[in-house]
Amino acid sequence: MNDDHDLPPLQATPVGLYRHYKGGWYEVVDTVRCSETLQGMTLYRALYGAMGLWVRPAAMFAQCDEFQGRHQPRFTRHDPATLAVQDTATAHALVAHLRGRALREQQVTDPMSAPRHRRNPPVAAEGAATAASGSALRPCTTGASTPWPCSTRHQSRPRH
Repeated sequence: MNDDHDLPPLQATPVGLYRHYKGGWYEVVDTVRCSETLQGMTLYRALYGAMGLWVRPAAMFAQCDEFQGRHQPRFTRHDPATLAVQDTATAHALVAHLRGRALREQQVTDPMSAPRHRRNPPVAAEGAATAASGSALRPCTTGASTPWPCSTRHQSRPRH
């Protein structure tokens, strides 16, 4: 078994907000190592749909190549502070990225404080959502084991 000091250094992919050349938005979470090959892998999360986690070799993540008839990077990093929000997908990605970053920073400063809706979904907040939308909504808790909340709101189920 290798000691961490025996391992080759990782070429870290900077944590942040990225756009794929095909248009999808992603958040780099960390750079990790493959246990079989010791290759550096970029761990990243889709900022759309089910917001799944993905890994890709770090060298491939940072690759510039011929994509869609142009020489361009596979992923382009964007600064959330200066990002021009020109479409709904970009707005959703920016909100998801900033929400995830805020939750991670909260966990670092106070690891014992889990977001309140993760411990006990608020029932009182449903009244405000009902007034605003005409139907009872509740925060999604399907991803309770992750620090990134689901941004989807679902119809409340009747309580028995």
